[in-house]
Amino acid sequence: ADWAAAEQPGGRALVLTGSAAWQQRLTGAFTARWSQLGLSNYVVELPSSDGYVDGNALAELRARLQQDPPQLVFAALDAVGLRQVRSAIGTSLPTYGTASINPGRDPATTAPELAGVRILDLPWTVQPEHPLVASYPRWDAGTGGFDMQRLYALGIDAYRIARELALRPGSRFEIDGVTGRLS
Repeated sequence: ADWAAAEQPGGRALVLTGSAAWQQRLTGAFTARWSQLGLSNYVVELPSSDGYVDGNALAELRARLQQDPPQLVFAALDAVGLRQVRSAIGTSLPTYGTASINPGRDPATTAPELAGVRILDLPWTVQPEHPLVASYPRWDAGTGGFDMQRLYALGIDAYRIARELALRPGSRFEIDGVTGRLS
């Protein structure tokens, strides 16, 4: 929310979500922070079944956007759902989301519809060439995708934090970790 507010000051956000618990948590967190920043938003829940967003809901969304366009979109969806939404409504609205919309390198989920989407994710997944990230060996279990990669990255930073705590008990510290800046 802070990132979107900095790039779209005063913007009204359209928050797209589904009915899954994780989607509702993302929606709640984003809308709470967006409101704290004094900004307005409206939430649209898009029903889906078997990985497909309901076509009627997409048509209603398209009509609503023509009548009342927001300045940005926050997507509490997965990459497949967001591809369908952007195919239906276009790609002109600045769109933000979390790791859930990161398509990775899977050709089945990467598409032009996701070009330009702003994704908040771990440096481990979005900046593999960053010198700090590249200094650690990559782990490849063959399956598990980004979730296992994120768990591996958390393990790297957990080790680094444990080391800092052991070397300097009770002291404050800050590290630039593979999961982000930690203190």
